[in-house]
Amino acid sequence: MQSIPIERVTLNDFFERCYAQSYPVVITDVVQKWPAFDCWSPEYFVHTMAEKRVQVAYTQEDTFAYQNGEPKYGRANLPLAQALEKVLQTQPDGVRFFLMQQPMASAYPELMDDIRIPDWLDENLITINFWVGSKGAFTPLHFDTEDNFIAQVFGRKRFTLYDPAQLDCLYPNDKTDKYSHLSRVNIAHPDHHAHPQFHHAEPITVTLDAGEMLYLPSHWWHAVQSINVNAMVNFWQQSNDLKLYLENPTGIHSLWYLYQDNLLQSLDGLLDAKNTSFLACAEVMLNRDRQAAVLLAHAGLIDALMRLDLCEGATKKSPNELQNLIGEFYRRGRLSDVDLEKIQNWRFLALQTFTDEVGPADAAAMVDDVKLFLQQL
Repeated sequence: MQSIPIERVTLNDFFERCYAQSYPVVITDVVQKWPAFDCWSPEYFVHTMAEKRVQVAYTQEDTFAYQNGEPKYGRANLPLAQALEKVLQTQPDGVRFFLMQQPMASAYPELMDDIRIPDWLDENLITINFWVGSKGAFTPLHFDTEDNFIAQVFGRKRFTLYDPAQLDCLYPNDKTDKYSHLSRVNIAHPDHHAHPQFHHAEPITVTLDAGEMLYLPSHWWHAVQSINVNAMVNFWQQSNDLKLYLENPTGIHSLWYLYQDNLLQSLDGLLDAKNTSFLACAEVMLNRDRQAAVLLAHAGLIDALMRLDLCEGATKKSPNELQNLIGEFYRRGRLSDVDLEKIQNWRFLALQTFTDEVGPADAAAMVDDVKLFLQQL
């Protein structure tokens, strides 16, 4: 199928007519102004931090893929100079190396002065990653739950993108899979017998050249191929589009991915910004996707429990502290035996959505009962 072209725009045009559309575009006049654009190269990295030890991924299959919830590639801890030597050339045994998703501020502070954090992003809310890939390295089709600004500093990469509305054509991993944000389709060699609807998917392909920045809105599916040795920096920041999680097929699918990661608590800032709540979203979803409604209702229960006893200015508790919190509230008499049973039953219903359908009556009852419980808490 013929690919849809992508637009290249200046930063001014991006803000005037593109950013609000949540549609991928290439910004042509940002990265070229960075010091990194003039000085970054493998030789510069070696000169700047040759003895730094780094985690480098490697594979014999070109693709840095996952299978049955586990990565199919290995990792090695090497001095940077040795890692870059391996990245620069395909090894005799066909192994490819990739410095992938390296936390830049903490792992590569020496390079931070070479880049410029886009002033339209919130420095307190972004994740900055550093990547150096060998020629031919391929990242399979997947989506991310954050807006992504990808700055290509040197070398080139080819991106194949799919609108998140095309979920049914892209065969995501099952909800139970740790990597449910990945597609089961090998887009380079699709199996049309196993994935017949993929034939109908409409891709957008773009070659990102050195000095360009790709705006990739959250939940857009993408696969990435390194055309040659290259370095890039990406900035992830949570999207402010709540409708994605309530209306878009990939956005709804991502609720189970986020639930496994953080019990949906990464969405609480977005909900606060939109002046709404998990329970309000659950009520909206009952007539659209009752499985998602159950998950959102349970997230609302967790959110309320982790906010109990917060003093002014205090930080909301972590999902990792949830069981200890419940035990502490029980010992203090804030939760009864009946409350503990309800909490356990609601967790069971949320987990049931990963493998089975929760019936309409049970889903509606859970949303109503959690709402009443929180009013009395």
